[in-house]
Amino acid sequence: MAALGTTTKPTILLVPGAWFPQSSYDGFLKVLREAGYPTACASYPSLNPEEPEKADAAADTAFIRRTSLLPLVEAEEKDVVIIMHSYGGIPGSAAATGLGRRPVTRPAAREESLDWSTSPGLWCREAQASRTAREDRCRCG
Repeated sequence: MAALGTTTKPTILLVPGAWFPQSSYDGFLKVLREAGYPTACASYPSLNPEEPEKADAAADTAFIRRTSLLPLVEAEEKDVVIIMHSYGGIPGSAAATGLGRRPVTRPAAREESLDWSTSPGLWCREAQASRTAREDRCRCG
């Protein structure tokens, strides 16, 4: 991981909005890559699900954290900026709960870096990370 104040660019993790295929963001991600930013695009179970009635924000949150965030932050030791579009702000912000600039308690401890932005979208406070999208505890951002 880069030390604070260095010129290493963070990895941009995009969490797409509901009903938007990842290909919808190809142009945006290409511009970021051309500017020197590594990019990744998260997926989640309720993104165009076969059974929409079984989809919920808690499952999406766990999936994003397990398959996108933790591999970047812990395994690859990357600085990460999360950009969340629309509904992606609910599971994306909840998945980031507990991550951020803080010391990590494990061998060769380092400082984690995680910043996020939602445009325009929804976000959840840390305490509501396990609630479903239908509940009224999320705020428009």
